[in-house]
Amino acid sequence: MEEKIFYFDKEHAIAIHDSIIDNSGGLHGIKDSGRLHSMLDHLQNDLYYSTFEIKLTRLIFSVTKFHMFNDGNKRSAIGLGAYFLKINDYDYCTDTFIDEMENIVLWTATGLIDEDFLLDVVKSIINYDCLSNEVKLQLISIKSDIIG
Repeated sequence: MEEKIFYFDKEHAIAIHDSIIDNSGGLHGIKDSGRLHSMLDHLQNDLYYSTFEIKLTRLIFSVTKFHMFNDGNKRSAIGLGAYFLKINDYDYCTDTFIDEMENIVLWTATGLIDEDFLLDVVKSIINYDCLSNEVKLQLISIKSDIIG
């Protein structure tokens, strides 16, 4: 039997985003309420997103790439991802997730990391509470490409 996955609604997402903006600065407000609601609702469809890791990856990717908020989308992707981990009893890896995701979401936003590799990162954090050596090597390669 599958474990029950707990979700949050648009109002919780906006509250988390607003808290992030209050604490770190930026422009309040939501840019695309319909897209945010649709994405959060769609995450609950197990036919499209069959595992918790895939759902979390899609959440991070969507908030990062689709700019649903006026500002702070990358910060909100991390905050909403951490919240999704917490409400589903993944407390053991939430701090690691927050620590590791800053460059990951930046590189996702710029197109250096695709959703498939983002899933590898998420699985590594959930399964090992760290980045696996394979993921680290791929990240080193990405960083080398940036530096040139």
